[in-house]
Amino acid sequence: MKKIFPVLFVAILANFYPVSSNGGCKFDEVDGYYFCFEATYGDIKEIPKNAQDIRIAKSKLHDLPPKAFAAFNLTKLSFVITEIRSISSNAFDGLPNLQLLMFYESLNHYDRIKTSWFGKLNSLIYLSISEHTVRHIDSDFFSLVPNLTTLRLEKSNLCCLEIAPLKSLKKLNCVMFGVDNDHCSSTSDIIGWLKNEQKIYRRNFPMERPKEVITPQRKDPEIPSTELRVRTVFAARQVNELEINEGNEISIVSDTLNSLRFISDDVRSIKFSNSEITEIPESAFQRFGNSLITLSFLNCSIRTIHPNAFKGLYKLKNLSLFNNSFSAVRSKWFESLRNLEYLALEGNEIEYIHLRVFPMLRNLKYLNIANNKIECIPVNKFGLLKNLEQIFLAYNPWDCQCHEILRKWLHKQKIRYVTSRGPCENGTILMTDDLFEQNFEMPNKKFTAPTDADEMEDGQFENAGSLVSIFESQVKEIANEN
Repeated sequence: MKKIFPVLFVAILANFYPVSSNGGCKFDEVDGYYFCFEATYGDIKEIPKNAQDIRIAKSKLHDLPPKAFAAFNLTKLSFVITEIRSISSNAFDGLPNLQLLMFYESLNHYDRIKTSWFGKLNSLIYLSISEHTVRHIDSDFFSLVPNLTTLRLEKSNLCCLEIAPLKSLKKLNCVMFGVDNDHCSSTSDIIGWLKNEQKIYRRNFPMERPKEVITPQRKDPEIPSTELRVRTVFAARQVNELEINEGNEISIVSDTLNSLRFISDDVRSIKFSNSEITEIPESAFQRFGNSLITLSFLNCSIRTIHPNAFKGLYKLKNLSLFNNSFSAVRSKWFESLRNLEYLALEGNEIEYIHLRVFPMLRNLKYLNIANNKIECIPVNKFGLLKNLEQIFLAYNPWDCQCHEILRKWLHKQKIRYVTSRGPCENGTILMTDDLFEQNFEMPNKKFTAPTDADEMEDGQFENAGSLVSIFESQVKEIANEN
């Protein structure tokens, strides 16, 4: 996985306030920051003193005086493609609440980061210095940032960074190097230390220019392409949970879906993981419908999925909803997903799957419904999955007879499956770790739809009425959907 924040595309800019051609600073009411484009230091001084987030781009700051930003209550301060010709001593003093400081292509008049520029930055946890001519960082600078957790040094000309000052940062858990740092012998020492301490590191991530992509449907006033690029850098850098690799695949660790605003419409894969997302709303991914192939929610907390949550995802082939908390699988989720080949629903609270789901999944090849609360699914519904090659059934409280009928039919169709061996107790398969895996070679197999005989042979239900309650709720749900 290649961690590249500036390469993320600008997807939705309708909420951004464009700055006039004369430059200046504007407040973004949606995300609550001041965006200064082609601004001067005089423009910045006009910002209200309660500002907490200032982002300066493509500006010329001829001189940063002592305590240049101390008048503000800043938690974030960013410079992107900005010319800073002179930095006075203590220019970044008086910032006790600053948590994020970013320099991107903005320190090209300097060969070193000087300790004298800064005051004590006890609150700083994120420092990014990339795309510049700086070759040295004063070793005692790190004593000013004792709580730093993330240090980014991609695409820099830094000479060897000393390991001792980094070791003094007890909370440091992520260091990112670019290819230009690899000539330093200390880089391998630092990486070895990070690995031994089980901290995160990234390396060999060549920086790329952000692509200037504008959503065709946008109706807001035209924004200059350079401004688009710097907004991309801001969005990508400050949403620290985004990753993108060469296959245009996005990984997100976030407790909301807001990060989707920073992703281009042509992305092929989106993966949420380890997030506290409780709901997927209506049409949440519709604008990615022309390109999205894979969508994953792994170890999230999803309890509610809107019936039209996946509307418009006609090209989606892989859907994974692994380790979440929803209890039913609705047919309306799949109305647009007619090309779905891979469906993973393992580790939820699923008690039933609506019967009309199966006719919509005729291209499905892989189904994982393990580790849920499913008691029975009529075998004739699986018969609608004519391209099914593999299914995972284990760790469900299957009705013994229903399970046996399903297992025999899968065996007859030479569909690979993994299920629990049992034993059967009080009419239910016990969920033990004793699993049975049946594999078959995958030639062009002849598919046979299940018959009444398949459903009854060697396992006729002694009390068919005992399963009525299992299907009753499904039938009610179907009626409610009509």
